Amino acid sequence: MVKAKTTKKWEVGDLVNILSKTDDVSAQKGEIIAIRGGGWYSVGLLQTAENCDVDQEIIKCRGTQLQQLAFDINDGKAVESDKKTSTSKNNNDTSKNASNLQIEITPHSSAIPDANGDGELSHLPSPTIYDFDAGVLQFQEGSSRDLIGNNPVLDERILRQVAHHATYERWVVFTDLHCSPATLDTCLEVLDVVHDTAMQQKEKCGVLFLGDFWHHRGTLRVDCLNAILGALRSWKVPMVMIPGNHDQVTLGGQNHGLTPLENAYRVGDVPGPLVLSHPTRFRNALFVPHVRDINAMKAILSSRECQDSSALFLHAEVKGALMNDMVVSTQGISPSMFPMHKHVYSGHFHNPHSVKSSLCSTIEYVGSPYQISLAEAHQEKQLVVLNEKWECQKRIPISVGRRHFKISSLEELEQIHVELEKVSTVTAEEVERDGSTDVRRGDRIVMSVPKKEHRRLENSEYHTTLASSVRTLRDKGLVVELREVGEKISPWSRKLANDVSDSPEFDEMTPESSWRAYLKDETVRSAISDSDCDTLLRVGLGILQEIDSDSTQSIAMQRNLKLTSVTITGFGPFEDTVEYPLDDRGLVLLRGSNKDYGPDSNGTGKSSLAMATLWGLTGSLDARPSADMKVADVINDNSKTAKVTVEGFINNSPFVIIRSKTASKGDLRFELNDVDLTTQSVKETQSTIEEKLGVDAHILSRVAFYGQHGMNDLLEATDSKLKDELSLLVPLDLWQQATSTARAKARYARKRVDEMEGMIKLRKSDINGLSSRVAGAERARDLKQTRVLEAEAIFNQELTKIQELLDRSADSKLEKLQTELESISSEIKRLSDLYDSTLADKEAQLKPLEDELFGVRGIVTTMIREKNRFEMDVRSNKILLDSATVHINQIQERWSLCLSDGIPLDLKPPEFCPTCNQPLQAEGSEGGSEGLESVQKAMENEINEARISFKKAEVALEESHRKMAECSKDLELKEELLDDLQLNHEELLSRWVTKLNNIQDGMKEKRNTQHEISSQISMVVKESQLISQKEAAKVRLDSEKLNFAHANQTYETLSRELANAIDFLEDLNSQKDEEENDQRILSSIGERFSQRGVQTFILQNAVNSLQNTAQFYLDYLSDGSQRLELSLEAGDKILRNAFVRGADGEFRQRPLSTLSGGQWRRCSLALSFAFAELVAAKGRLRSSLLVLDEPLTHLDRSGRTKFGKLVREILGAKQKSEKGTSGFEISTAIVILQDLSAEELEEAFDGIDTVVRNHGKSILKLDEMSSN
Repeated sequence: MVKAKTTKKWEVGDLVNILSKTDDVSAQKGEIIAIRGGGWYSVGLLQTAENCDVDQEIIKCRGTQLQQLAFDINDGKAVESDKKTSTSKNNNDTSKNASNLQIEITPHSSAIPDANGDGELSHLPSPTIYDFDAGVLQFQEGSSRDLIGNNPVLDERILRQVAHHATYERWVVFTDLHCSPATLDTCLEVLDVVHDTAMQQKEKCGVLFLGDFWHHRGTLRVDCLNAILGALRSWKVPMVMIPGNHDQVTLGGQNHGLTPLENAYRVGDVPGPLVLSHPTRFRNALFVPHVRDINAMKAILSSRECQDSSALFLHAEVKGALMNDMVVSTQGISPSMFPMHKHVYSGHFHNPHSVKSSLCSTIEYVGSPYQISLAEAHQEKQLVVLNEKWECQKRIPISVGRRHFKISSLEELEQIHVELEKVSTVTAEEVERDGSTDVRRGDRIVMSVPKKEHRRLENSEYHTTLASSVRTLRDKGLVVELREVGEKISPWSRKLANDVSDSPEFDEMTPESSWRAYLKDETVRSAISDSDCDTLLRVGLGILQEIDSDSTQSIAMQRNLKLTSVTITGFGPFEDTVEYPLDDRGLVLLRGSNKDYGPDSNGTGKSSLAMATLWGLTGSLDARPSADMKVADVINDNSKTAKVTVEGFINNSPFVIIRSKTASKGDLRFELNDVDLTTQSVKETQSTIEEKLGVDAHILSRVAFYGQHGMNDLLEATDSKLKDELSLLVPLDLWQQATSTARAKARYARKRVDEMEGMIKLRKSDINGLSSRVAGAERARDLKQTRVLEAEAIFNQELTKIQELLDRSADSKLEKLQTELESISSEIKRLSDLYDSTLADKEAQLKPLEDELFGVRGIVTTMIREKNRFEMDVRSNKILLDSATVHINQIQERWSLCLSDGIPLDLKPPEFCPTCNQPLQAEGSEGGSEGLESVQKAMENEINEARISFKKAEVALEESHRKMAECSKDLELKEELLDDLQLNHEELLSRWVTKLNNIQDGMKEKRNTQHEISSQISMVVKESQLISQKEAAKVRLDSEKLNFAHANQTYETLSRELANAIDFLEDLNSQKDEEENDQRILSSIGERFSQRGVQTFILQNAVNSLQNTAQFYLDYLSDGSQRLELSLEAGDKILRNAFVRGADGEFRQRPLSTLSGGQWRRCSLALSFAFAELVAAKGRLRSSLLVLDEPLTHLDRSGRTKFGKLVREILGAKQKSEKGTSGFEISTAIVILQDLSAEELEEAFDGIDTVVRNHGKSILKLDEMSSN
C-alpha cells in the first residue's frame, strides 16, 4: 500500500526542537523567526533567565532538523512532541473570508480519544475549529472587542452576517453543482429552483451548499462566473457554503473557487453567501469543508466541538458509500469515526443515498441536483429541507437539465413519452404514468442493441421499427445513441463475461469500474495474483480519485451538425461572391470545366469550393492545420481579402461563422442563437467554436470532409496514430493522465528508496564500527576479569600465610593489635557505607528542588518577554496619545478655542475662516446663516473626532499600563520565588556538603589509625613481610576490580548502542521494503494504466466495433470478395490483416502492401465510412454534409457502381429504415470527380454542379433542380 508522504511546512512563530546529528537529547530549543526558502529556516534560540539580557542567537536550519514543541502553560516548560505534526497555521492570510475570524478555539490538552480503540488517534494534533455561535453570543452581549482584534471593521461585519443568518429556521440543502461551460444552463436552472423552493417555505428559509460548486479546479471561466453572479444577484435568502474538492486549489483547501461568490448579493444589510473555509460551528452544527488529510479529518470528528454539535455538514468520502450505481467506496473515513446520534449530511457522491451503521450515525449523501453523466442514469434527484433542529422535514424531487436513460429493448424505446414542456419538479406518479418513461427535449437515451440483431438483413422488420422510433425521438429533440453489444467478444471480454454475467457494457463503464473489470480479467488470465489484484485495485482507485476520476467526461452532449450554406468571396480561384447551398440536396456531383489554357478540369476550384466549409469552420483545408490556424494560399490573386461565411444549425440552434483573411491578419466572427460569441482574438473565438459546435479539423476530416489523401489515412496510419484516431470513439485522456501520475509517484518512491539505501549504507558502516568497538570492549573486559581472578588468588595466598603466622605467635600484643585492626576496619567500612547512603539522600532531596528551580526559570523568561511586549505597547500607545494631544492643540489653535475643560457650551466659529483666512459672513447676510452652520458643523465634527481619538488613545494607554503593571507584579513574585528557591538550594547544598565532609574526615582519621596499627603489627612480625604483601595484594585486587567494572560498563554501553543501531537499521530496512513495494506497485500501475494495459483493454471494444462496421461496408463494395480484420495483439499493437477470396471461394491472407489499387481503395473507403458511422453513433458528431474528393481513384467500373449505390444508401438512411447506417444522417453528399468518372455515373446523381474557370476567374453553375 502506498503511504502518504508529508513534509512539515513550518510557519513563523512555531516552537521547535533542533535535532543534532548525534541525536543528543539535550538538543537546543528555538522559535521560527523567518522562512528562507528551499527548505531552510532561521531559528532564534530560546533564552533562559540567565541569558535573557543577551542578544538572541539566530541559526540556520533545514526543516528536517526541526521537531515540533508543545508549550505547557501549566508549568511553563517546553515539552517535546512525540512526533512531528502536519498542522500549519496560516497567520499571514489577508483574505476577507469569514474563515479569518478565529473565535473560541479550545486546544485539547489531552490526547484525542480513539474511536476504534486501537490507539490510532492518540497522537493526532488538535484541530482548529471556529465557533461562530460563541462569537455571535459575545457580539450580541457587547463583549466581542477582545475577540475581533486589530481589524474590528472586517470582523464586526462577519459577526453581523453570521448573526443575521442564524435567525433563519429552515434550510434547503443542495450540493455538487459542478458548474462548467457544458452544464452552465442547467446550473442556472438549478439555482432558480433552489431559490424558489426556499422562498416558498412558510418559515424564514435559507440555503446550505455542501461543496463542488465548480467542476474544473484551479481556473474559473469568466463567462460562467458572470452568469452565476448574474443569477445570484436576484437572490433574497442567505446561503451558507463549504468548498468541495473540485472547488479547492491548494492542499489545505483555504484557496478555493467560492471566494468570488462571497459578495454576489446581499440580504438586507449583510452579504448573502457565508463561505466557511475552515471547520466551523454555526447554529449548533459543525460545517467541515473537504479535508484531504484523513488524519486531520479523524481529529475533527473526534473533537469536543463535533461531539457537542447536533448536526454535521461535510464534503467527504465515507467507506461503504456508493460512488455510483456499481462501485462502493473502500477508502475515506470509516462510518465508525462519526459520533453517534447526530444528523450527518454530506456532499461528494452524486447518488442520493444513506450509509447506515449500528455503531454510528446515519450519513446521508444529498446527491447532485441533476444527472451529470450517464453513470447517473435513472437516479432521482432531490432537494432536502431541514428544520431548526437540523432534522429532515421533507424531500423535494427536482428534475432539471438533461436526463440519461439506459434501455435494452425495442419495447422500452416505444414506451418513451416525450414532454415538450420542461418542468423543474416531478412526482413519482407522473414518472410512472401508464407505465411509460417521460422524457424531455434534450434528454439522452442510450440503447444497447445486440450486434446479431443490429446486423440483420436490410429489410428486417426489427430495424424498420427501430429506425422509425429513433428518427421520431431525434426529431423531437432527444439524443438517441445505439450501442452494439454481444456477438464478437475479445478473449478478455469473454473471460470477464463468464464471471460477471450482469456486468455493464464496457462503453458505459466509469473509470473505476473499468479498472476493476481489467484487473478481474488479469486475475482470470492468471497474469496477477488475487492479493496483487486487491493492492492494485486499491492504489489505482486512489490515483483515479486523486486526478478527479469522477470527472464528468460524459457531459459532452451529442452534436448534430446541419450545414445549410456556405458563401465565399475572394477565396482561392473565386474572386466574386458565390453562395453554395448544402442542405437536403441529395447526391451531388461537383465537376470542373476549364475554358482557359491548361487541363480540362484540374485547377478550376472544385476542391476549394467543397472544402471552403471546412476552412470556415476550422481555418484549415485539410486534417493538418498549421500552428497558427492560418492557411497561406486561400486569398484570390485579384482580391485583398478571402472571406467564407458558413451557416447551419447545431442541435437545432442556428449559427453563423464568418472567417476572413488578408495578407497580414485574419478575422473570425461567431454567432449562436443570434448571440454574438466573438472574442478578442481569432484563437479564442476558434476555441469557442470548437467548444460550442464540438468540431475541429480532425473530427471533421473523419466525419464529413474526405480530401484526396485523407481517405487513406486510417489504413496507412501507424499503430500509435490509429490509437489517437480511436480516441474519438473511446476517450483515453484520463488514463494517460493516470499513467503520468502513477509514474511520477513511482519515480518519487524510487527516489525515497535510493535515499533509504544511502541511509542504510551509512548505518551499516556505523554498525560495523560499533561492532568492532564492542568486540574490543569485550576482549578488554575478559582480560580485566582474568586479572581480577589472578589478584584474588594472590590475595588469598597472602591471607593464608598471615593466618599461619598468627597461629604460631603467642604474643598477646599481636592479638590485641589484630583485634584493634579488625575494629578499625569495621568502622571504616561503616563510615564508607554511611557516606554512600548520605550521598544518595542528598541527591533525593535536591533533585525535586532543582527541577522546580528549572521550571520557574522558564516561566520568568516567558514573563520577561511578555513584559517587554507590554512596554512596547505602552510606548506605542503613548505615541498615539501624544499624536492625539497634538491634534487637539492644533484644533484649539485653528479654531481659537480652549478645550481643557471640555467643549464650550456656546461653541461658535471664529470671524475668519481658518483655511482661507477670509471673513465669515454674518448670520443676517445673504447666505451667511448656511455658511456659518456649515462651518460650525465642520468645527464640531472635527473637535468630536479629535476628542474621541484622544479618548481611545488614553484608554489604550491606561490598559497597556495596567497590563504592564500586572505583568511586572507577577514577574516580581516569580523572581522572588526564584530567589527563594535558589537560596533554599544553596542552604541545603551547604548542609549536605558539610555532613559529607565530616564523614570523610572521620574516614581519614580511621585510616590513619589503621595505618599506625598495621605498622605496629609489621614491627611485631619483622621476620616476615607478609602483612605488607597482603595489603599490596588487596590494593591490586581493588584496582583490578575497578578496572573490570569500568571495562564492563564500557562494553554494556557499546552493546546498547549497537542494539539500538541494529533496531534502527531494521526499521530502515522495513521502510525501504515498504517503499520498494510501493515503487513496485506504482510502476506496475503505471504500466497497466498505459497503452499496454487498461487502455488496450478499453480499445479492444472499439476495435471490434470498427472492424465489424468496416467489414459491412467492405462486403458491399467488394461483393464479399474481400475481408479486413482488425485486432489487438497480446501487447498493444493493432493488427490489420487483409483477406482476398480465391478462385476456390476460400479467403487467403495477403499483406496490405500487395493489394491492388482498387482493393486498397475499397478497404480505405470501408474503414473511413465505418469510422464516421461509429463517431456519429456514439454521439461525438453527426453531420448532414458529406464531401468526397476524388473517391473513385483506382476503382474499376463495378467498384464505381458499388460506391455510387453505397453513397445513395447512406443518403437514404435519413428517410428510410434500412440497415447499416444508423450513425449517418446525411442530407447532402458532394462528390468531386474527374470527367471520365463523372460521365460514367452522371445519371446516379440528384444534381450536377459545375465550377467553370474562364479568364482567370472561377464561377459556379448550380444545378437548379437539386438546389431547390
